[in-house]
Amino acid sequence: MHEIEVRPSITLNPTASILQTVLDGAGIATFTYDAARPFLEQGMLEQVLPGWITARMRVLAGLPSRKHLPQRTQAFLDFVFAAHKAGKIDRC
Repeated sequence: MHEIEVRPSITLNPTASILQTVLDGAGIATFTYDAARPFLEQGMLEQVLPGWITARMRVLAGLPSRKHLPQRTQAFLDFVFAAHKAGKIDRC
């Protein structure tokens, strides 16, 4: 038996904060189209550099092991690999 200290942590996605800052008039920012769409449709945001891509979005899956994966995790990985194989994403 071993005792270890576990410190709780939280990871926040700053997209909502950045989006609110832009909606408040602080400037421009880059977002995925899905994140910006409702605000574009309502006229709350305006696209200023159409067609300009800043970077590719990355999704990382860090797993302690491939053994005993939860079904939802396996389903996500299967989806990503199938999308890669179909040419919908450029690397996997």
